[in-house]
Amino acid sequence: MRDSLATIITDFREVQDLALDYLHGRLGLPIPSTSVDWAVTARRAIQAKQETFTRDGVVLRKHGVGIEIKHPHFRIDFDYGPNGECDCFDSWRLSLFTHQMRSLRGHVQMQAQVARWLSDAYDDGELIKVHDDYSHYLDPTRRSRWSLDTQDGG
Repeated sequence: MRDSLATIITDFREVQDLALDYLHGRLGLPIPSTSVDWAVTARRAIQAKQETFTRDGVVLRKHGVGIEIKHPHFRIDFDYGPNGECDCFDSWRLSLFTHQMRSLRGHVQMQAQVARWLSDAYDDGELIKVHDDYSHYLDPTRRSRWSLDTQDGG
């Protein structure tokens, strides 16, 4: 795996874990069993916790199968995978994250490059594709403690 991709994934996963700790630890939102579960049930669960995250100075924007979190100490946007994977990523989310971390303005321009790097790492057996129909990947060396399959011993 390219060093630059490994660094982006490591940085993204560290912040993603902070976000997961906040969502599922601090707020107590249930971990979705599928991305559809998240898409259908998350809005109501998030609204029920609005007083807490507003008091914490956090902005949550649920979208489709994902969420954008603006926390006083971090910012991230990520999706849940088709089987509830909470630690997956794609070229858009990694590129957006890098763009925001570098405080760049304007359009995110590195997505095509990151997509090639992800595809190469997958072809080399370094990443797992979440599902054939998705462009999301998992790094088996950087799994989350919130991941359902790691909780089940997988």
